[in-house]
Amino acid sequence: EIKLVLNGNVMWQISGADYVAMLQFYGIDIQAGVLPLVFALPYMDNAVNGDIFALGTADLRTAVLEIKLGSGITSPTLNAYSEILVGGNQPLGMFIKIEDTHYGAEGTGIREISNLPITGAGVGLKALHVTTDSIGEVEIKANRAELFKVIPEINANQLSIRTSRTGERVLQAGYTHVDLGGNRLADVVNMTNIADFRVKLDFTAATAFRVIHELTVNGSAMVA
Repeated sequence: EIKLVLNGNVMWQISGADYVAMLQFYGIDIQAGVLPLVFALPYMDNAVNGDIFALGTADLRTAVLEIKLGSGITSPTLNAYSEILVGGNQPLGMFIKIEDTHYGAEGTGIREISNLPITGAGVGLKALHVTTDSIGEVEIKANRAELFKVIPEINANQLSIRTSRTGERVLQAGYTHVDLGGNRLADVVNMTNIADFRVKLDFTAATAFRVIHELTVNGSAMVA
């Protein structure tokens, strides 16, 4: 598990396997034996939008990274390195918050989820990653209006069209990806005034699953 705590607030909490799958979905290379923790987003439509999400440290009192190693590892060695923008001295500002919500196994057919903790002032919904590919169509409604739909037969092609200018998506086996923001900051869904948010998933098999949510937040406000 990877857990990032800034000024006492949990900003990332995700399993290592899920995080690796996310990186690979976004086309980010992973070297054997190295786990990159990516803040600035290299696949965004321009460098300015990607750099917005770099981990600014000017207003941080504490930053704690917790890594839980998998069972069966003997004599582990763990080293951490950072790439620092010299002279930046920026506040945390915009940040990608990553968490997951767990759900139990149920039968096939439509499952509606209405309790994802993703709404609020200044919150943007960037993407959802469901930890099963036993899902047909996905429909998202906001304030009872259809907001987004994923159709498996054309999802890969749609993602390719939306992201081809700055980087492709790679659909991961065992996951269903709902990429609302694509590579454009303007396409992230503003959740500030959304009182009713529902995700309808058409399950083709009964399975327990997690919904990983990537949110854009004003990190400085959240960790103040």
